[in-house]
Amino acid sequence: MGNVRGQIISGEVASEKGGVIQNANVVAMDSLGNTIGYSFTDSKGVYKLKVIENRMPFILNVYAFNFESITRKIFKITTREDFTLKVKAIDLKEVNVKAPPVSSKGDTISYDVDFFKKAQNRVIGDVLKNIPGIDIDAKGQISYNGMAINKFYIDGDDILGGRYNLAENTIPADMVEKVQILERHQPIAVLRNVAPSISPALNLKLKTTAKFRLVGEAEIGVGTKNNFLANANTMLLKQKFKTINRIGFNSTALVYSEELIDHSLNAYLDRNNTPFSTPIYATQNLVTPEIGLSRWFTNYSGIANINTLINLAEKQVLRINIGYVPEKNKRAYSFENNYFSPNGFVKQFESQDLQNSLNTIRTNFEFEKNSEQVYVQNKLVTDFDINKAEGKLYTDRGSLLQLAKQRNNNLNNTISIIKLLGRGLIVNLRNKSGYTNNPEDDFISDNLFITGNSIPSENLQQRIKKQSYYLTNRGSITYGTKNLKPSLTLGYNIARSIFESKLNTIDINTEYVNNLSFVKSQKIITPGITYMADKFRFEATLPLTYETIRSTDKLRGNRIDTSIFKPLVNLNLTYAFKGKNTLGLNYNSSLNTSQPMDILQGSVLKNYRTLSNNDFFIVINQSRYAGLYYRYQNTLKIFFASISFDYSGTKSNSITQNDISPGGVINLKRIMLPNSIHRYSLKLDASKYIFGLKTTLKPSLVISLLKQPVFQNGSLLNGLNNSITANMSFDGKPVEFFNFNFLFTSTIVDVKTFAGQSAGKYRNYYGSGKLNLAFKPSPKFICETFQEYQFFNGNIGKSKYFMSDVKLTYLNNSRTSFNLQLINAFNNKDYTLQYLDVYASSLENYQLRPRTLFFSVKFIL
Repeated sequence: MGNVRGQIISGEVASEKGGVIQNANVVAMDSLGNTIGYSFTDSKGVYKLKVIENRMPFILNVYAFNFESITRKIFKITTREDFTLKVKAIDLKEVNVKAPPVSSKGDTISYDVDFFKKAQNRVIGDVLKNIPGIDIDAKGQISYNGMAINKFYIDGDDILGGRYNLAENTIPADMVEKVQILERHQPIAVLRNVAPSISPALNLKLKTTAKFRLVGEAEIGVGTKNNFLANANTMLLKQKFKTINRIGFNSTALVYSEELIDHSLNAYLDRNNTPFSTPIYATQNLVTPEIGLSRWFTNYSGIANINTLINLAEKQVLRINIGYVPEKNKRAYSFENNYFSPNGFVKQFESQDLQNSLNTIRTNFEFEKNSEQVYVQNKLVTDFDINKAEGKLYTDRGSLLQLAKQRNNNLNNTISIIKLLGRGLIVNLRNKSGYTNNPEDDFISDNLFITGNSIPSENLQQRIKKQSYYLTNRGSITYGTKNLKPSLTLGYNIARSIFESKLNTIDINTEYVNNLSFVKSQKIITPGITYMADKFRFEATLPLTYETIRSTDKLRGNRIDTSIFKPLVNLNLTYAFKGKNTLGLNYNSSLNTSQPMDILQGSVLKNYRTLSNNDFFIVINQSRYAGLYYRYQNTLKIFFASISFDYSGTKSNSITQNDISPGGVINLKRIMLPNSIHRYSLKLDASKYIFGLKTTLKPSLVISLLKQPVFQNGSLLNGLNNSITANMSFDGKPVEFFNFNFLFTSTIVDVKTFAGQSAGKYRNYYGSGKLNLAFKPSPKFICETFQEYQFFNGNIGKSKYFMSDVKLTYLNNSRTSFNLQLINAFNNKDYTLQYLDVYASSLENYQLRPRTLFFSVKFIL
């Protein structure tokens, strides 16, 4: 690439009639017309931009509204380049200026999609990954400069209600003109002037051709090894009626169920606070491989997803989201575990051919009125899941069959009302009521002596009934001046649950039974205060929680009736420096007490070799979190950086005793024993677009320190689990016919255990390099290669892998393309990863899908 050094060129832009010109656009372009740098003049009419010396000579263009533009050829960079513009009163329609890739107006930042779009990018989710400052995690959640977005709009409308994975995967990139980030976005209109938000939102500004008519995309494909694909996506955006729909079938490892995930904050809190949200019995407990699903995951899946927004009246909408996903998947793996035990290592081996059959239905019916005076929302949500699993499992002690049928039925309704009564007085009311029913029926043909008898406990059958009714009420009043706002919140929550289980060992007639009723109620009073100035914001709340727990073990006659009072503290402080740079400090405390699973005295089967029971007492976990962060943002130079330091700690009155037999049978028991867990982490992130190279550079570093007690085989041991992860990515489009993406990740995990004969220090070192190259040698052809290298170096052994895919695309016209892919070109047979924590060192080996040739046709409807 030669000697690439940048120099700063600066100057003043003034008017011929006197005075400087603010917000004038100064754009540097090379001899081919490519933008290599740009800047805007500040309040003093001064601009600064960085250019690369080996791009000279280059052109400087200066534009300003109502002024004639100036073009100047630069052969050598001097100290200053000043410009004087002539006044020209013109109509806006006469201006034909190549827009910069990023523009800013108030709290709205606009990214030009065509600038960041690569030749092979077909959907908007692909383009979002190219934009500096925007990140998408493995589940599809979008964040901007480290903060999760609170809304995903399509031309200003929230059609999907938090389930925006569908938009990422289906909206054609060619239909989107701008990606807009709405900083400090408060989606509730009545709160915008009294309770500003610090969270961003994202809006897709569509091109005119995508509006007011039915548009969409379809793809069909077939390949070797029984691979097939058929997808159709439609979108219709009219003034009063908007809809985005998808129907599809595939066996190419596309996981349609992820498109039903709701990323909204309330949905996240509901998932974590709903009783019995996860099954008791697990057919497998593995770490997800750090390779693409298409390499190891075999599925047959379908989807029918309907999302509709109806404008009933001004600022009143009806939102309907209905999704159904049937899926059958299978995986083949082997697993070796080395538990750290005071008596030495306990080894465990298994291999399994596992098949799952799932049916998932998610619905959301929502009415919303969002005016400047009142906000009203009624949201009815239903979740229905049926999961049937069958596994043929081979262990170091013999073989067995396991069957599991697990259902999740969840129905809840939320009513929210926020009213502005005048003079800064706001009333906020929220009611949520719900019902969950999560039965399980599990069976294993076990011969591992799991119940502790001297003969094999064959034909274990476990039936579980879990039901819960819950009610949450909250009301708050906020009143104050523009800067100072005191508040008072009152809340009452109650959940009534029953848990019944029966574990039958049919051949030896041994039973483990639970019949538990459980009621938890909370009364909460939360005074709070918010102070806001131009650059400073301070929030403090003091939740005073009085909690009552009543539980009865009907079989054993045991009863708990206790109350807990705990004052908590939550603090949030932010200070804005020059520009949009922010310093923040957070402190939160929380109290978590027993759920029904924590006090079961009868044993339940957690997996084919693990039994769990507990002493009958209330579990109390007191958690604290403190975080300090600094975020730097220079939007027009496309430079983002952040550094954060976090501490989280949990003080508990109990711990799970982990007893492992020499044969690898595990007994878990919650016992009364005070202990604490401490975690420290440091995270650094940056994202910088280099104009001269047309490349985005993204380095990151995460350091994590964990101190965790482990009670194993009668001994309380301290465990240390520390890790360092470094990432570096380069994403570039130096010329229109070539682009690339390179990501390197490296992680070191250090564990120190004091588990007797297996005490010591252990280390895993692993990483990967991923390179994606795309060439467009002609307007009709696109060639892509994807190369991936992975390595593991741990106390168990070493391994390394090199994998490759190739893809050819023929663009028949603007609406149709033909794709030919070769997946797993080297026909890798298996993949082994190593995992290390304070409990064990593990090896997991996955059988990979064979080399596949796949042909598909994609066309715009």
